Amino acid sequence: MVLVQASVLKHQPLDNNGLILVGGKLFIYLAGTTTKTTTWQDALGSATNTNPIIMDASGRCNIFVAAGTYKYVFAPINDTDPPTSPIWTVDNVVAYAGFTSTTLNAYVNPGASTWTKPAGGNAITVTIMGGGGGGGSGRRGAAGGIRGGGGGGASGAYTTQTFPASLLGATETVTVGAAGTGAAGITVNDTSGSTGTAGGQSSFGTWATAAGGPAGGGGTGGVGGSGGAAPTGGLIAGVAGGTGGDGTNVANLGVAGPYIVGGGGGGAGGISAANASQNGAAGGASGSIAGGVGGVVGATNATVGTPTTSGNVSGGGGGGGGAATDHLNGANAGIFGGGGGGGGASVNGTTSGNGGSGAQGIVLVLTV
Repeated sequence: MVLVQASVLKHQPLDNNGLILVGGKLFIYLAGTTTKTTTWQDALGSATNTNPIIMDASGRCNIFVAAGTYKYVFAPINDTDPPTSPIWTVDNVVAYAGFTSTTLNAYVNPGASTWTKPAGGNAITVTIMGGGGGGGSGRRGAAGGIRGGGGGGASGAYTTQTFPASLLGATETVTVGAAGTGAAGITVNDTSGSTGTAGGQSSFGTWATAAGGPAGGGGTGGVGGSGGAAPTGGLIAGVAGGTGGDGTNVANLGVAGPYIVGGGGGGAGGISAANASQNGAAGGASGSIAGGVGGVVGATNATVGTPTTSGNVSGGGGGGGGAATDHLNGANAGIFGGGGGGGGASVNGTTSGNGGSGAQGIVLVLTV
């Protein structure tokens, strides 16, 4: 049994004249009754109090009680037991149990789950990351025309809030935002790339939300695909994905997020009207967590954004794919919340690069 101190460090009840009352009697009952209950002199429960408790030479006493609801009655020195002429009575005084540990619930599977409030908790801190957006795919087009690379997806937004445990329900619905998927590569000649799908919103009941990251756009016959715009539905906004290149204008890096926000996906390389192919851009970092490296034409694939470590909530954005006949696909983001890289552009007869998928969201619930 955990004992808690009853209201104040030292009890010193006063009489009706505002004076201390040496030898005064403090009766303690179960709430709404005249049933006496046990109280203690210290938190270890090594010594019980008398009931009534007799005020010492300073008019004080120590009271520790078990969690519960009580009635306090303060009476003069010469009153009876039970008292017939009390100075005051206070009923339905609640003593809350001490909470001697912390509980962390981590939700990482996309979709809805149920959080159950731990008994005895005092405060609940919720940390939420929305899912990252998927990257767009590159354009497939004829030689001599501009073929834009796909844009990178944006990272999910971030929220953290602390609530009194008493404010929350016995259970709350927790929703983890799904990762946005990258757009499939284009298999039809002279066709612009497709937009990826947005990351899902994460939430804790109706109390707190973090928006998912918008998707990257597909590359076109004139420009690279747009990067997913930074979502604002959270305490801290997510960051944007990089714009795809068009063979002349280079692909843009995914925007770096602060320490607690995932990085945006890198834009993919495009092909110019002069048939010059570009490398993909790197995904944005999340604090010190690196984004993925962009694909290099004819040499290396784009790489996945670095996953989160134990010191961080989010991961880096995926690198964008290089444009050409190989190494085209955008890379996936690192967990959690990063945006996927864009897919590289291609010439007719070759499937353009897929966009990389964003990373799923996360919800952490800490009870203290």
